[in-house]
Amino acid sequence: MGDSGNSSDSDFSLIDDDGPLPTHMEEDPLSDNSVESAEPTTQTMQPVSSTPLASSVPDLTMPFPPELIQLNSALDANPYQYQLHVDRIQLLEQLGLTDQLEVAFQSMHNVLGMSEDLWNRWINHRLVDYQANWNPQHILDLYWAAVTDYLSIPLWIDFVQFAVQAHRDRILPGTKLQAILSAAVRHTRCHYTQGYAVFNAVRESHTAALKTATGEVQQAAVLQILNELYLQYVATPSSNLDTIFADYSTFVTSHFQGESYESMMVSANKPFANAKTRCRRREPFEAQISQGPADPLVYRRYIFALRKDSSPDVVNEIATLYERNLVTHFSSPDLWQSYINHAATTGDSAALVQLCARAIRNCPWSGSLWASYLRALEASKADEARVATVFNQSLAYHRIAPNIDELVVILQERLAGAYRAYQQVPPLDKQASLRAIYSDGQKVLNDFCQSFDPYARLDRAMAHIELEVFHHPEGGFRIWQSVVDRCPTSASLWLSYLEASARHDSHETTRKRYQQALLQTLDWPEQVFDSLLEFERLHGTLSSYQNALDRVCQLRVANQMRAQKVVEQTHQVQVSQESRQERKRQKDRDNKKKRRERARQIRLDEGTGTKRKYPPDSLSDAADSDDSSDDEGADGPKHAPGANPADDLTTVTSEGPLGSPPSAKKRREVCHGQSTLPSKDPAESLPPGATPMKDILAHAHESRIVLVGNLSPALRESDIRDWLKDCGPIKHVNLVRDLEGTLKGYGYVEFIAADAAQQSVDTKQNQSLDGRPITIRLDAAHDRDNNTVYVCNFPANMTQDELQTLFAPAGDIKQVRIPATRPGKARCFAYIEYMTPQEAQRAVEMLNGRQLEMVNRTLSVAISDPQRRNRPERPVVPKRHDPRVLFVGNVAPAATSDELRQLFEPYGTLRDVRLPVGYQGDQFKGYCFVEFEKATAAQQAIQAVDQYQFHGLPLSVGVADPEHTGNGSLVGQPKPAVPQPTEAPTDRIVDSPTVRMTNFAKPIVIGDIRDLFSQFGEVKRVHVNKGGSKVFIDFQTVEEASKAIAQLNDTFVKGRRVKVHPTAPPHPNPEPSKPKTMNPSGPAIPASSAVTPFTAPSFGLSVNWEIGWLFVNSVKSSPANWVPIISL
Repeated sequence: MGDSGNSSDSDFSLIDDDGPLPTHMEEDPLSDNSVESAEPTTQTMQPVSSTPLASSVPDLTMPFPPELIQLNSALDANPYQYQLHVDRIQLLEQLGLTDQLEVAFQSMHNVLGMSEDLWNRWINHRLVDYQANWNPQHILDLYWAAVTDYLSIPLWIDFVQFAVQAHRDRILPGTKLQAILSAAVRHTRCHYTQGYAVFNAVRESHTAALKTATGEVQQAAVLQILNELYLQYVATPSSNLDTIFADYSTFVTSHFQGESYESMMVSANKPFANAKTRCRRREPFEAQISQGPADPLVYRRYIFALRKDSSPDVVNEIATLYERNLVTHFSSPDLWQSYINHAATTGDSAALVQLCARAIRNCPWSGSLWASYLRALEASKADEARVATVFNQSLAYHRIAPNIDELVVILQERLAGAYRAYQQVPPLDKQASLRAIYSDGQKVLNDFCQSFDPYARLDRAMAHIELEVFHHPEGGFRIWQSVVDRCPTSASLWLSYLEASARHDSHETTRKRYQQALLQTLDWPEQVFDSLLEFERLHGTLSSYQNALDRVCQLRVANQMRAQKVVEQTHQVQVSQESRQERKRQKDRDNKKKRRERARQIRLDEGTGTKRKYPPDSLSDAADSDDSSDDEGADGPKHAPGANPADDLTTVTSEGPLGSPPSAKKRREVCHGQSTLPSKDPAESLPPGATPMKDILAHAHESRIVLVGNLSPALRESDIRDWLKDCGPIKHVNLVRDLEGTLKGYGYVEFIAADAAQQSVDTKQNQSLDGRPITIRLDAAHDRDNNTVYVCNFPANMTQDELQTLFAPAGDIKQVRIPATRPGKARCFAYIEYMTPQEAQRAVEMLNGRQLEMVNRTLSVAISDPQRRNRPERPVVPKRHDPRVLFVGNVAPAATSDELRQLFEPYGTLRDVRLPVGYQGDQFKGYCFVEFEKATAAQQAIQAVDQYQFHGLPLSVGVADPEHTGNGSLVGQPKPAVPQPTEAPTDRIVDSPTVRMTNFAKPIVIGDIRDLFSQFGEVKRVHVNKGGSKVFIDFQTVEEASKAIAQLNDTFVKGRRVKVHPTAPPHPNPEPSKPKTMNPSGPAIPASSAVTPFTAPSFGLSVNWEIGWLFVNSVKSSPANWVPIISL
């Protein structure tokens, strides 16, 4: 950067002869006419060209490669294509065309926002270009445009270092350097994590100036600047606040003595303590941001929390948060609009205009941002020429990519601005100007979109101005008439027209317009009916009101008849379609049956070598046609007398569909002598290119998905991939887990090719993985919806919008569905459909297992598998004990996973610490699981921690029993004997869709119980018995009831271990029960033997010896109310 050999460090000074500058600058620090400038002028923001839509084509006086010419032509047609700008810049850099490269950078900056990398490339290009003819002002202008485009700490540091070097080379005056340093502090001081870096750069420059200052006046001035710099940062919340305060103490100790030192430190302590308090409020939000690309909701909550702060710097802090958010989400119009609304509250109109200019360069498609830009120009008292220029810029973009909704917003704002100007000074020529703006807007809509606004927003506004402001009813009603002519079926537009007519025209004319409206086929006629009756009730006579009432009644009857006719026609169409589809399905079933029979016979013939003559009607030609049939009939072609039936021998070739015979045309060719009789060997009888039927059938059931069973709970998806990678490329691995995240012992693996899936079955069957023999087989029925994810375990009050916001970072969402059991009652699971399978998989990777804020719940996200509930039950694989996993019981509710980890870590390396919670997510179960890397460490932990007092409770530690994990059992401990009711013992096959729950927490809340059981299927009814001790839940199917019993029995719900068993549904008025079959002699009778019932005469005593329990059954009781009284 220039020759600095003629200057020395002694020449470096930030202080001019006139004394130091204040540290808070308010204007562009680079402008020549003022050294106290905060924001760049238009010339500074656009160093090369001040025209916002300058030509994007470089000088074409010299020949260019065809690629460059194509890029220039494409950008001429549409200069808003970001990637084409980047490609052109890269191509010009490769060609070394420096002049054209400068124009390319500038043309992109005029219409679009640029990344930090592009700004650095532009600055480096100028540094190389201007070294021969040194002019640092061009570099400084470019740096200022870069750092004000969006917040970039590295660019600010480079800017400060370049300015300091330019000042040392006696090129940049000290006043301008001081203004640049002050602007750097002002723009970056409130950055919580990176502001300290700019502070260091500015402090080093001031410290260097202090070392070379000559005279006490200059030294005192630099010390004053450094002291003010320190005090600014000491009072600002920062992650390096303690370091800054320690440096300030060292600075004061080195340069101030005695009373000055004490007074300065005392004055700094109060803002430092206040800043520390504010830091503690910001740390949770900063921790979330530091974990990765932050969710915009995190910044939104962060800003909402800062608004409650009363500090004077909170406005700058909020602006800095918006800038940090825009670095990642620069293409969000809503974020820009929120930032603009915040900037409008500060009252700085110039800064607001520049912010709007930045917003429309990043989101030029947003009509609301262009409208905000026009309002900002109006607030800054900009002249009409500049407003018209910005308005034309907005039209220039929407001429390329028209959007009627965004365009109408811009036209509305243009008309509203002109109307506000008319209200201030209403000369007559302003009326003509307003009408011209309206007519131009209508022309723009017709030219750009070739359509009209269905809501007539611009027409409504102009009609209101004509009627209410100009008092020109003729013009207003002319506009309204054109609106209803364009949209004759819109009831809302007719109502607005009729309401204006009632206020500004005669009643008779209004009645005629009502009659005109009633002749139309309206989308909501009842609104117009009610409006007509209200009008006649207020302004008409009794006769006119009665006539209107009769007319409305007639029209309502006519509308009902028309609606009924539409319903009937729709029903007829549906019936016709269903009938046609059923005929087609039946025909397909018949054809499949015939093909299977033919294939079976062919296989038999191939095995025996027998030649068989098949009748021509064994298969129809339906496989080659749709619902329509050939003229030959459904039974196939008829043979002419004397035809050789051997010519009809069917040969299955690769030309036809799977298992289908040749078409009628092919068979006619065979009948004309174009085929030969098959030989004794079936393989020889096939023509060239033909495929034997057995090979075709063998490939018919190929599947790319395999079911992997008997998996260890410790396995993960990566382990399965590594184990099966030698079979072929794998597309997806899905290990099925329960609500607590524990592996259920099986999963699904989808290969890219079907051959790889078959190879995995052939080579990996019964091979050992993690000490277990693995079962693997093809699973052709497993059909997943790869675009949709299944989400569960979220709060019941979570809405579809909140779910969409949570899952939006993974990709474009097509729809969000939360199934409901009844109107207004949603289930606690949802389906989220993305546009592509890659986005759905990204959502699983980002959000599966994510801990939701404010609630103690972990999201469960997986690719949707709609065939899972229809698939037959898989064989249950016996679980084995893992000596590395410990069950820890009697854990206090206040215990945390970190405390438990600290308790067990001294005995060996831990793999995981799991604290299961109840389904509601707010109740700790009272036990946990601790998994070690080695079994020896687990044994040492058992010996040391068992019966250890932890939070006032003795812990119970032992090896976990996987067979009774839900009950919290240890290996070697018997499962508690729980008497089972005879009508539904738990070991019996569930044959009823009704389950019974007991031992639950009270009071009973039906809605909570319904939410608890709705995760397993649709709940038809929830019924509580008379005593309130039992709750019966009716499902739609037995399978759903079985799932509920398997998942919820012996689990903790609201602090109680509930029991869930199958049972028959309760009846309000049960019939007298029949006595149970029993053996009065005592011994149990086999199930196949006849059992004679025995009933005690006085009590209705019924004994079931097969179960081993004695029950008392009164005549009026039902089996659901039997109680055990003694165990035999």
